[in-house]
Amino acid sequence: MLANREWLAASAAERNAAIGAALSADPRIVFAVLNGAEGEPDAERPGTARVAVYVEPAAEGEAVRADLAVRLAGQPATRGLDVAVLNTLELEEAGRVLQGCEWLLDRNRAARAEFESRASWAYLDFRESEQVFLRERAGQPYGDVVPRKLAALDEQIRRLHEFEGIPLEGFVSDWKTSSIVERALEVAIGVSIDLMRHTISRRGLGLPATYRGVVFAARDAGLLEAGLAASLADLCRFRHVLAHEGDRIDAAVVVEVLQHGVRSLRRFREAASGW
Repeated sequence: MLANREWLAASAAERNAAIGAALSADPRIVFAVLNGAEGEPDAERPGTARVAVYVEPAAEGEAVRADLAVRLAGQPATRGLDVAVLNTLELEEAGRVLQGCEWLLDRNRAARAEFESRASWAYLDFRESEQVFLRERAGQPYGDVVPRKLAALDEQIRRLHEFEGIPLEGFVSDWKTSSIVERALEVAIGVSIDLMRHTISRRGLGLPATYRGVVFAARDAGLLEAGLAASLADLCRFRHVLAHEGDRIDAAVVVEVLQHGVRSLRRFREAASGW
């Protein structure tokens, strides 16, 4: 047993040294982690361990990924490792990767801490909403859940309708209005996700691992046409900002979503009524 542990320790040290050398050779990489360290596979991707990197904003993520994959493939200790670029993942997926990872490179602690915070919030938010969904699915018939969700969506759309024509100046100057609109948008988008999640689950289509994944699963199941799915996917990202990044909210963006996104929510409501 002791010999086996020593071999694993030596193997991990060799692996990390090889990864470290490959990472250090690329200045475009800001920080990097190993997900599935010590030979434990990625829980979301059985049988794999992956190096996940965050790259400079101006860098081409796919080019960095391809270059790193080649360098790792050339080392016996790292051959077969998967490579992911955190910048290109959905935030909740990036947050999942960062859970229980092994840090390999940290060139910019401020950038790392900022991204880690945002991604972790997104991951925890998704996990919490998924748990709520699972409890609902277990405790209520589908035929009871859908009418209740549709009624909740109707209520939020009615609230938003009152403010659809508001100019940016009026929105910015009235904090009560901005609070009502932001909250109503957040709830309406969340309820829409719930409706899609319940419906694709009832059809046996699995549980996507991201909010946008839920939307695209609904699209692929024929529940949404492609243009509406694309709009709802954008709203999913916007909802994360509303829920967790209050200091990043751009009033102009909120007003634009109010003017155009509500139309998508109405179209979604019409589609969902036929499910």
